[in-house]
Amino acid sequence: MIEDYDFEAWETRLVLAVSDSVQDESLLAVTYIDSLFIISGRNRWENDNGVSQIYIVNKTGELLSSFDQPFEGLLAYEDLTWDGELIWGVAEDSVFGFSFEGEIEARWALPFERGTALAMTWDAGNEKLWIAEPGSDIYSFDSDGNIIDTLRRRSFFSIYSLAYWQDDPDNFCIYAFDPGNPGFVDIVKFDIETGENQFVKNYELPISAQTQGIYITDSYDPYSTVMISIVNDFREDAIVVTQLDMLEDWFWLDMSEGEIEADNSQDLNLSIFTRDLLPIFYPGELTFHHNAEGGKTLISVNLTVLDVEDNYEQTAFPKQFSITQVSPNPSNSRFMIEFTLPRESHIQIEAYDLAGRRVAVINTDVYYAGSHSVGWDATGLPSGVYLLTLNAGEKTSIRKAVLLK
Repeated sequence: MIEDYDFEAWETRLVLAVSDSVQDESLLAVTYIDSLFIISGRNRWENDNGVSQIYIVNKTGELLSSFDQPFEGLLAYEDLTWDGELIWGVAEDSVFGFSFEGEIEARWALPFERGTALAMTWDAGNEKLWIAEPGSDIYSFDSDGNIIDTLRRRSFFSIYSLAYWQDDPDNFCIYAFDPGNPGFVDIVKFDIETGENQFVKNYELPISAQTQGIYITDSYDPYSTVMISIVNDFREDAIVVTQLDMLEDWFWLDMSEGEIEADNSQDLNLSIFTRDLLPIFYPGELTFHHNAEGGKTLISVNLTVLDVEDNYEQTAFPKQFSITQVSPNPSNSRFMIEFTLPRESHIQIEAYDLAGRRVAVINTDVYYAGSHSVGWDATGLPSGVYLLTLNAGEKTSIRKAVLLK
């Protein structure tokens, strides 16, 4: 991995002071869309009309635009999330879904008695909102405001923000945050299926301030999953970006382990998907661990991605919604699924056996128009023919995958 992007888990990547830029010293929540920070602020006295604002800020901290929140008085969105189409905000006893331009598209009241909901996140895997008050359990809602499910709150843990990490290593995808003392935040994560929870860590911020809203995304750059926090000391609020994990879906190795008999060889196929990579030089290496002399072998792999920005605007987007290729096919364990989208879509890729039983949800996410690829590790499934489906709204594309062991 290139040095500029080779971060350790929980390493601070960015501290971006934004109070001066937005002229607001009471920032509450943040989400991240198309390389832009969407921020909720409550310092209405700095605005000519006395209304709390939504600020749109780029990665350098420059304020690009702002618009009014639909409140009078001290109300403002306490937490923000994004479902791929609408930005969602929660404030006391109400939930709002609104467009990038600030137009309210959905609004409904929460059934909480206290009416002080502070935490919200969008569950992309199940297409529902999770919402909580500081001292309540976590409730999931559909986009019309109907309660679907509940996660039991961890004892002595107050929830002030929620985030969703679909690729959590333990499949505990809902993250809850309790700020505690200034400069620290306790983090607990929940398994949506079982309701179990795990304490993650007492995370120390790079500055001594109170954590407000937190958002987890894998679209900050092509290589990483990051946690984006708004931290607030009521003087100089900042955005803090923290590394969580490295993304590996931009390259694919068709075999990660196995056995090779003496005097034999084994071909390995390494695929690198450069569409979303920056036009820079990528030095890297493959490390083979083995039980022969030396214990491991290093092979240098260097990649140069050319700058095609001048031609990008002229590039035609695919006209078809389709799974274009599944490879290798047949495979003994792992497949690469390539697909095209004519427009930005929230997609879900699933695998079914020939009896019609769903055996895997391979990927659920929002993708831009263009060509994409995702990997599927079918190691735990028996040999057979499987149907892979690409779904977005009412559209479906199907391809067969043959697993031979």
